[in-house]
Amino acid sequence: MKRNAHGTAVLTQHNPDILTVYLAYRAVLCVVLLGMFFISTSNNVVGSHYPELFKWTAIFYALFCFGSLFVFKAEQLVHSVNRITFLLIVDILALTILIHASGGIESGMAYLLVILAAMSSVFLTGTLALGLAAFITLFILGETIYLTKNTNSFSNSLFAAGTLSTLVFVSTILFQYLTAKIRKTAAVAERHSKDAENLQRIGQDIIKRMQTGIIVIDKHDRLSLINQSAMRMLSLSSKVNFYGESLDKFPTLKNVLDNWRHNPAKGIPLINKLTAGQEVRINFAELKDTDDQAQTILYMEDNRAMTQHAQQLKLASLGRLTASIAHEIRNPLGAIAHASQLLKESTELPAADLRLTEIILQHSDRVNHIIENTLSLSRRKEAKPETLHLCKWVEKFTDEYKTSNKGTVDIHYSPADESLKIKMDPIHFQQVLTNLFDNGLRHSKEHTGEARIDVHIAYNETRDKNYIEVIDFGLGIPEDQVEQVFEPFYTTAEKGSGLGLFISQELCEINQSSLHYIRTKAGLSCFRIEFSHYQRIT
Repeated sequence: MKRNAHGTAVLTQHNPDILTVYLAYRAVLCVVLLGMFFISTSNNVVGSHYPELFKWTAIFYALFCFGSLFVFKAEQLVHSVNRITFLLIVDILALTILIHASGGIESGMAYLLVILAAMSSVFLTGTLALGLAAFITLFILGETIYLTKNTNSFSNSLFAAGTLSTLVFVSTILFQYLTAKIRKTAAVAERHSKDAENLQRIGQDIIKRMQTGIIVIDKHDRLSLINQSAMRMLSLSSKVNFYGESLDKFPTLKNVLDNWRHNPAKGIPLINKLTAGQEVRINFAELKDTDDQAQTILYMEDNRAMTQHAQQLKLASLGRLTASIAHEIRNPLGAIAHASQLLKESTELPAADLRLTEIILQHSDRVNHIIENTLSLSRRKEAKPETLHLCKWVEKFTDEYKTSNKGTVDIHYSPADESLKIKMDPIHFQQVLTNLFDNGLRHSKEHTGEARIDVHIAYNETRDKNYIEVIDFGLGIPEDQVEQVFEPFYTTAEKGSGLGLFISQELCEINQSSLHYIRTKAGLSCFRIEFSHYQRIT
């Protein structure tokens, strides 16, 4: 355990591979020394002075080394200093005895202490490694003096011992320096690796949660990446793993990509209708990796936000227009209607002229109704969304609607839909449902003679959206007219203004919801409102 510049304890960490090599080296060294001792019969290099001492020391040292292979695992020594110091001290003591039994440093075994000193400087730092080097040096000098003090080779042996001791210290200092550099480099590399992993996790989390849909397609037209937003736009289940799937399984997406490849227009993103009621702006980009393999990135954005902004601009322009309409048309229209009423009260008019006054009043009322709807739309304030319990709110609205209108309204839920929540302006929601209920009851009565609609409330798991469907039993809208029903002043009713569905769709857009027309599986006419998640509404 050591401390950094701030005084905080830093856990020492050793390389497990080097520890494994060290433990294996000790065991192999014991086997080699014992083999040399028992194989040589005369002029033995090892154990020449004290054979018995060498034999039993080598045997016990071998047992200790092999035992430490099982007791001290490399993974257990990664953060240990005390146990490694204990092993090194045992190695020094064993080798000093074996060197002494072999005749001192002249046997050549003393150079094993240089290797041991280098190893100690790899695992130990600071004064501890230098202390072991000093201990080895004292043994070398003491052993040399003890064996050669009364001989003619004393000076030569002492010089060799000094040289060997210097080599021990040089090896210790050099390996300490190199080990410190390696540790520092490894620490920097590990820190960079952790930073890279952290950035990768952050990037993946951002991509996963961002509102923009991201799809990455490799050169083989397989999905390399798809986030949750893209899955919702494609109505795919978030519980299924689509990584590596072929693009052939997504024909709508494949057609969009093929069209772009044949005509790679740049600039304004393409607008595509991938699913019913879901307009998506798709921007394409090519990315080449290190292997020069092209990947295609699709950036998908819900067109609702930009449409909402455009609708706000449209409403602002419409407000200025309706102010002029109110001034230029409403007053003359009122005069015409008033004059028609006065003519109608005249007793001298024939029946044909009275019918003409009724036509004038009827169409004056219709024009006035159009102006009222246009004015109400232009004066509309910003939405004030509230969190509503969808089922309870619709039940209450339906009960109030039934008391003032003649018709049958049946509400159906999925089993677990009582807790569904939405975030919408309740006044806007009430106006939209009133218009859809009125239209549905009218069309059902015209076709079947019975004013009846069905209301379905459910949750779309693949798109993570709650929705409500108003289903009528009328003839429905022809496919070639589906896109026109939401245009202003388009109507199939004789007395309709053609603004009801247009205003309803505008109100849904303002509340970040969508209103669109579909056919049910049974072929019935259905208007569906899809709500954005109530926690994502801004």
